[in-house]
Amino acid sequence: MKEYTATGLISGGPCTLKYVKVVTNGTNTAKAILQNGLTATGEVVDETSVVGENNYGGSNIDPPHGIRCDVGLYLTLSGTGASVIIKTT
Repeated sequence: MKEYTATGLISGGPCTLKYVKVVTNGTNTAKAILQNGLTATGEVVDETSVVGENNYGGSNIDPPHGIRCDVGLYLTLSGTGASVIIKTT
């Protein structure tokens, strides 16, 4: 698992998304959009939004199989102080 704090490419090739946890700064809403692609134009495979006061949210993604991303995995992250923890294989 790895924590990301900005929008960008997570995997430049095929991978399987296993876990997503969105973290807030305790005040501001955080949102993570994950797409099967090398840019923000790919198919959305997961979208998670968490209200700031909840601090975090997310879940395992259909363990043990996950969501297959045959192109790559791209993250769009929004929200002041937001981060997201992602596990891929």
